[in-house]
Amino acid sequence: MNELSEGSLIHVLPEWSAGSVTTSLLMLTRRGLLPSVNITADFLVEKLKT
Repeated sequence: MNELSEGSLIHVLPEWSAGSVTTSLLMLTRRGLLPSVNITADFLVEKLKT
């Protein structure tokens, strides 16, 4: 569902932007981590690229 296109959510301040944020993901090593941690790290790196 896309609440914006359905009209159940509306932009209150469409001109406003939070700006950019610096994000860091620090890991000593990926070896030995749970697969879910590696998958989450990969997801974050992909989605938060600038």
